[in-house]
Amino acid sequence: MNIAFILSIIASIILGCGPQKYPAEIVNSPSGKYQIKATINTDESDKTKYLCVQLHLLDAQGKELSQLQSSASYTMKWAIGWMEKDDIVILYSSDIGTYAYKIENNTLEKIKTTDVIIKRGEQLKKLKYE
Repeated sequence: MNIAFILSIIASIILGCGPQKYPAEIVNSPSGKYQIKATINTDESDKTKYLCVQLHLLDAQGKELSQLQSSASYTMKWAIGWMEKDDIVILYSSDIGTYAYKIENNTLEKIKTTDVIIKRGEQLKKLKYE
């Protein structure tokens, strides 16, 4: 067999078995003052949070202001976004439901979920998956 062929097969196997990538999702707030970034927790030390969505509140320049670990599983359908006119973060998750967070002192504070918030979560899911 050709050595180049064998090396290309070995390289394909090695590259194909590397760690899976989870690209971050970033969405600007309606006011333009903030961004919300969703990443996936790949730290296996806490199995209850492994592969769950993390929310990072950023300022307009991309500097992280705070972080929140959710229980929304990456392996289920999930979506992030904002209320259309307010700087309220919406996290839709098919496994834990819809959550909303307002910004207080540059941190995400959970607020009561209303029918309007649930409807917005459904819209965000449709935008992402349909």
